[in-house]
Amino acid sequence: MSDKVGFIKPDPKGFYIPIAEEESVRTLVLTEKTVLIDGLNSPEPVNSRKRGRDEDKEPVTPSPVKKKTWQMFRGNVVPDVDSPDARALWSRIKQEQGSASTFLRRMAYHHSPTKTHRGLLVTQTAMHYTERSAGRGAQATVSFAKELFLSEDKPVTSKIVKRAQKDFEPQQALLSRVPEIERGGIDYPLECGTMLNSHGGLYYGIFETSDGDLTKIRYADQLFPVSFITGQLISAAGGLKALHAAGLIHRDVKGMNTLFKVDGRGKLTDFDLLMLERAEGESHGVGATPEYAASFIWADITDQKKRTESGRITSWGHQSQASDCFAFGVMLQKDVLAKMVIELSQKHHVGCSLKQDLAPKIVEEAKYMQLFTDEELHELERQHPGQRIVYRFPNRALQKPGYVSIFHSRETDYATILNAISKLKDILSPQEIAGLEKYAALAYELQDPDPAKIMTAAALEGRLMEIEALFSHSESS
Repeated sequence: MSDKVGFIKPDPKGFYIPIAEEESVRTLVLTEKTVLIDGLNSPEPVNSRKRGRDEDKEPVTPSPVKKKTWQMFRGNVVPDVDSPDARALWSRIKQEQGSASTFLRRMAYHHSPTKTHRGLLVTQTAMHYTERSAGRGAQATVSFAKELFLSEDKPVTSKIVKRAQKDFEPQQALLSRVPEIERGGIDYPLECGTMLNSHGGLYYGIFETSDGDLTKIRYADQLFPVSFITGQLISAAGGLKALHAAGLIHRDVKGMNTLFKVDGRGKLTDFDLLMLERAEGESHGVGATPEYAASFIWADITDQKKRTESGRITSWGHQSQASDCFAFGVMLQKDVLAKMVIELSQKHHVGCSLKQDLAPKIVEEAKYMQLFTDEELHELERQHPGQRIVYRFPNRALQKPGYVSIFHSRETDYATILNAISKLKDILSPQEIAGLEKYAALAYELQDPDPAKIMTAAALEGRLMEIEALFSHSESS
């Protein structure tokens, strides 16, 4: 069989067919000689192009289902997902193999690499047409999709499909510790499993849809931006509270991992680093986005570059509920407050240099791809007392050099943000200005260098509700 045919591990639950812009053929096959779905991106059936074909024989004409399927799923056409043809395609699969489970255990497909997000993810219960990109993380490719249940008479719904090289089931198992009634602020996987995808990504997860993450919000388009984001953040804080109550820590709270929905609520997502909280003082390998990490995670600055017995360089410290809440504070400051003030200032032609003023000082390695020494890190700490210093060590595999980020003191950042907010007082309503100032104060409090002084996620949720009350009082009056 061709080297472009990919086989999967036993008992997959779904398969994925990428659909490219070009007219290349993708053929789903059960064996070398049995064609199940052919001509997905081409009207000419595969068996009419077999080597050694008798030219005198009449070419095989594709069935109406095959031909219509090709028309539906060409790369430059958005198909009508809930159509008789889509349901007929599924019926044909079940007729030819008897059952989806038997079929899924044996299949493989020809493919050529493609960057498109359009494709078909078929599970044992539904067909998902992935339409466009929703983002790409370190572990997963995320797509907006339409879901069509094949054995039930349900309407087509919007969903998020994630494809990854890492199994979603361990995340689902940990998240199941959170009672279902408390999962409103958590992006809980509705379904997950293995799938066929021979050019990378053997796992899939199906999630409720959203409108994007916090970094995608356009505050200039919102009539009451502070009021809008407050509702989203209350729900996300509620999700963090639920995780902590279940003994879990997220470890990677940031704007890109917090979803919003204009007619719904915010949610925490991306649980690649989710873990049970360790006992106080118990060290473990640190997983975090450095820009959002608290200094108190590490007992000493040099613990950010520990060398293991195997010779691997890693970060070694203790993450806790307090470090999650600290990261929430950085997110408030960086991904919500600063972003909002910058966009509103641009909209109303107000001078604003907040992005540059909040940017950390970057100190690069003295030598390319060489680790900072312990002495160099301690010297930086002495030169910048009271400032958060985070080291991103070099990644030799990806040829990414290391650097140290030295952040301003939280007092300096707080004053800088309040100054930028003051320039909007003649533009925004008093309630919106008061909301922005309260956000600045909340971000300041959450970034306390002493973990014992950082408020809990439950207290954080309460503070956000107080900000929301500013607007409810305004509406009632």
